[in-house]
Amino acid sequence: MRTGRRFTSVAIAALLVACVARPTQVTTDWRDPGAQPLRFRRIAAFFAGEDATLRRQAEDRLAARLQNTVASWTIVPDSQLAAADTQTIRTALANAGVDGVIVLRLVDVASQSSGVPTATSGSPSEHLWAYLRRTPRSALTPGQQTVITMESRVYSIPAGRLLWAGHSRSFNPVSLRELVNMIVDASAAELQRQGM
Repeated sequence: MRTGRRFTSVAIAALLVACVARPTQVTTDWRDPGAQPLRFRRIAAFFAGEDATLRRQAEDRLAARLQNTVASWTIVPDSQLAAADTQTIRTALANAGVDGVIVLRLVDVASQSSGVPTATSGSPSEHLWAYLRRTPRSALTPGQQTVITMESRVYSIPAGRLLWAGHSRSFNPVSLRELVNMIVDASAAELQRQGM
């Protein structure tokens, strides 16, 4: 019984050390060269994915971290987001006074043993509406080195273009909920550092 407890304690300690040694950080991949420090009146936070509960958690947390930001689920219901009618989404955002959009999207969940980071997918010029409709992959693999890659993007609604794109990697999160919290906090910090 003591050996089992000792093993459990060592495993938990190793996991905590791994998390502390590799915090989630967001890296800027691309920034519009002409973009000045942004002054959006109102920003909609989107979490692109099929899990409605996770969408609400991520968007609520991001809205709480950034000024003038609203969780998009309060403006654009899940059914509208899943539909191909982008005009309905545009109208809902315009009616809510939204002029900026922040999107977080889960790109990759992979086991990693070689230490080689996974690559993000998608082009910086990809249109907002096509990007929101992509389906993320989400699965955690217990007992393996798990690397989760997320993308963050900022779009200007009036200009109709992408202003900033970044990615983050998280190692061995305990749960998807913890992962989202780490990613949102790191993304918010990077956006503030970038003057966005």
